[in-house]
Amino acid sequence: MAETDYVSVDLNIGVDQKEPYENLFQEWYPVDMHKDFLEKKENKKHNINNHSKWFRDKIKMNNKKQQLAEINKRKICFVNFWMNVWTEINGRRPVIIYKHDEYRYWEDIVVIPITSYEDEENKSKDRFDVEIEASETNWLDHKSLIKVRQIRCISKKRLQTWKDTGAVIIKGKIDDEEIKKLVDNNTRVMFGI
Repeated sequence: MAETDYVSVDLNIGVDQKEPYENLFQEWYPVDMHKDFLEKKENKKHNINNHSKWFRDKIKMNNKKQQLAEINKRKICFVNFWMNVWTEINGRRPVIIYKHDEYRYWEDIVVIPITSYEDEENKSKDRFDVEIEASETNWLDHKSLIKVRQIRCISKKRLQTWKDTGAVIIKGKIDDEEIKKLVDNNTRVMFGI
């Protein structure tokens, strides 16, 4: 990209409210951004507006009371990954819980994201992806890919919960033995185990 595609922006993070928070926090950050990043387009996920919203949502998420509920391996929940960097998976999506049941009460959890695969011609699939068809037990709406390469450890606070109880919403589970074997095998191959 040409250097003229970038603009210099001063981000101000501070407390608008006066007394007693006047001197609590005020900081300026000079940043060079691509001019497209500053445009508010509805179909554009990565822009200053959406990243600011993610910043606000992250603060709320960090203040959320955590449920150390029993969440077993191979259950399907929803997670909001929101904004990430380059090829990292983004947005709200189903995930497979992958942490061993012995560690299910810890504050963090290992998950494998799932993405739709209805449009096979325009979606890329890599050697670690596992195809899964929608079924009554997994509660997926359509053919999907289990993105083993995107496996990650997240805070349980990212898991979608019921507003009234704060309990984690379990949407389904993986019970197909062939799918379980493929995911386990691809995980081992990817990590060289």
